[in-house]
Amino acid sequence: DLQQRDYRGLINVTVDGHECEQWDAEWITDYFTDAGIGDEWEKRFNDYGLEGNYCRNPRPEYNNSAWCLKAGGSDYDNDWGYCDIPTCRRLTPTWCKRPDNEECGCEDV
Repeated sequence: DLQQRDYRGLINVTVDGHECEQWDAEWITDYFTDAGIGDEWEKRFNDYGLEGNYCRNPRPEYNNSAWCLKAGGSDYDNDWGYCDIPTCRRLTPTWCKRPDNEECGCEDV
């Protein structure tokens, strides 16, 4: 979809060149726990494929495309950035037939 909620590719750098932080980094989980939404974050962690340090969009109600928290950060509100994820030719990811389907976030077909 256009908000890249289904993106599961391997891009792990923001548009301004910062490497992405591991989604399970202690400062990130601490932020959500301290904010009182640790359980919600754990659910999103599973639902949105938050593995490694890859760009994802686990908060589509606030973000328009895939993003990540910047490695070495400590401030959730400021240490994040959007990622440059190529858009698939069609809106339905399973229809993507580009040879670089991993890069455009499409599923293998």
